[in-house]
Formats: sequence, C-alpha cells, structure tokens
Amino acid sequence: MNKFTRKFAQALDMCNSLENVKSSPSSLVYEALTIFCEIGQEPLMLMQLISDRLPEVKRAFSALRHYAASADNWKIQGFPFGVKDQASILGFFLQLDRHPNEFEFFSGNFKTPEDIAKLLKEWKGIDMNILIRKLGTQDSLVEV
Repeated sequence: MNKFTRKFAQALDMCNSLENVKSSPSSLVYEALTIFCEIGQEPLMLMQLISDRLPEVKRAFSALRHYAASADNWKIQGFPFGVKDQASILGFFLQLDRHPNEFEFFSGNFKTPEDIAKLLKEWKGIDMNILIRKLGTQDSLVEV
C-alpha cells in the first residue's frame, strides 16, 4: 500500500467518523480536507483512488452530508474556514465521480465546483480545473 493509498483510506475513515460527532464542531473535517489537498496535488492519482474505492467514497460522502446537515458554520480556532465551508470543500473531493451540475454544497459560500477549484488554486496551489472540465464533458470521470 503506497503513501497516497494509506492517506486516502485515513481520510475516508475520518469522514466516516463524522457519524459519531453530529451537531458539534469537529476537527475531523479539516483534517480529512488537509489529506485530500495533499493527494490532490496529484489529480490523476486522486481520481484513480476514487475509482478504486468508489463505494467507500460514497459512504464517506454520506457521512459528511449527515454531519453537515447537523452542523452550523462554526469557526474552530486555528482553522481558516467555518465547518460548513470545510464540509463543502471536502465534499468537492468526494464528489469527483459526478457531473459538475450534480455537486452538492453545504454552505452558501460555494455555488459551483469552479468556486471551490478557484479557492483550492489560491489557497493550496492545486489546479482541479482539468478534472472539472473532464467531468463536464462526460457522464462520469470514474467508471463504476
């Protein structure tokens, strides 16, 4: 198991752990987001990991969705975004198997995948636009 595969599994576990912390602030969202940003430096690797573990990714997104529905946009000291904003950014990574028009967001600060891609480019230097363009030209970038 390579470094990215281990980290990817760790981030999915963090997302799934959100089922146990509904309705309260948690650093798990930001910690998982940090890992996805690291893996996102290699977009093709990220897409391969999503493809290889799609059922687990969908489960992690479901846990994130339930957590975000119970959360407020709390600011946790030391983290640059509110919890719902963090969930929207993390959700972006977990939805890279979908067409861009089907993405779900958990705060009003993001309306499109392009909004998050712009933020990721400015914040972490990650260019996700090529993946978004690919997603927009086919039903799914990930074969199920």
